[in-house]
Amino acid sequence: MQSLSTRQRIIEAAYTLFSEKGYHRTTTREIAKAASVSEVTLFRKFGNKERLFKEVLNSKSIIPDLLDAVKEVEQSDLEDVLFSLAKKFYNTLVSKKKFIVITFSEINKYSEKIIDIHQKVITQLDDFLVNIFLKYLDNDKKKSDLKILVMAFRGMIFDLFLTNEIFLRKKNLKSNINDILLSYVKIILNSLNKDYV
Repeated sequence: MQSLSTRQRIIEAAYTLFSEKGYHRTTTREIAKAASVSEVTLFRKFGNKERLFKEVLNSKSIIPDLLDAVKEVEQSDLEDVLFSLAKKFYNTLVSKKKFIVITFSEINKYSEKIIDIHQKVITQLDDFLVNIFLKYLDNDKKKSDLKILVMAFRGMIFDLFLTNEIFLRKKNLKSNINDILLSYVKIILNSLNKDYV
């Protein structure tokens, strides 16, 4: 197995520590130690903790996973594509649950720069989803209308994750989750057929 580059080792160590302790309680010294590098090397590679956090978010982005999900059902209709995206999005949130919980617990402590980093990740995700809709739709829906629909789609899935995984702690069975996600997809598809979108 090929060993990780110094840069990647630092990112992986930072991701683990941010997930366990949060952004504010994790020090660059701890990250450097976990990555088996000096703190000077960490700063040489990333400059500061904020830039390292941005790299962690970018490297752990959901978008490559969603792109793979789309490729798996490329020849399918929009319903199959959206259902595949919904499942992948939900499952990715579940796999990153600890990181998400820590991130939310610290939201009021974040600097404007960190909040901007989060916002850019959300914007990137929304733009990706809008482009999926545009690819599969024959009509000329306005991008701004599709962005609202994408925000609703993303919001429904994220709310299901919060409700089921954080607050209720897996009260719904996996098959029930798939049924719920399929219902969300149908809501979005019905909205696309209405004049108000």
